[in-house]
Amino acid sequence: MSSLDRRSFLFGKRKEGAATQESPTEKTASIERRHFLAGLAAVALMSGQKAGAQELSVPKEAAHRESSRPLLDTQEYGATALEAGLVFLANTAIEQLFDPFIRAQFGFSLGNANTEQVSDMLKSKPFQTFFSETLLKPVTEEGLFRLFPAILLKEWFGSDFNFGKGPSAWLVGIPVTFLFAAQHNVTNEGFDTEHIPLSQFMGGLFLWHLMRTKGIDHAVLAHSAYNAAFVGVAVPLHRRFP
Repeated sequence: MSSLDRRSFLFGKRKEGAATQESPTEKTASIERRHFLAGLAAVALMSGQKAGAQELSVPKEAAHRESSRPLLDTQEYGATALEAGLVFLANTAIEQLFDPFIRAQFGFSLGNANTEQVSDMLKSKPFQTFFSETLLKPVTEEGLFRLFPAILLKEWFGSDFNFGKGPSAWLVGIPVTFLFAAQHNVTNEGFDTEHIPLSQFMGGLFLWHLMRTKGIDHAVLAHSAYNAAFVGVAVPLHRRFP
């Protein structure tokens, strides 16, 4: 790939003359480029802060077990993936149960505002979309909405801030998770005001708790498993029952 091609992939091609309005395809490609760059930044952040993240993520009373843990605990990771699947099923059931009432009473809909967009992208670019949803986005969002706030607040508050458990961790986790859920309402057409991202909020709380108790690697894995279930189950159901 030439240097010009690399610049075009990362930053997009420059338009000559007067500014023109981006087509939906160009907007989607632009969003994917931003996710790619943010994913690289998040990976670098996680790599550079690995030791600090492990210290933040593990409660002090469990620290003595860290030295004896295997590098890849398949049983623990399997349990995390299973928990993510159960959270996905619970969130989906809540949406299906309460969506008719919320829609009838308030005019809002529970669910992901990007379901239609992801469905269209899966039709045109299935492998790229699946890779983005199950790897790039989990790494990017866990770095930005879980690991990065924890590292900053650890620097500001030091040992006085209780990250392992207790109410102080949630004083940060809840507002950060609200932002995490709200950004799921950003679509190619702007900010969606017709959907309530309840499942993203509940899932974000689960991921924050998971990072605080098991580590950022488990949060990324759970996020990836959750998104895989969304792509493999929710999107096809949306196509079948729009």
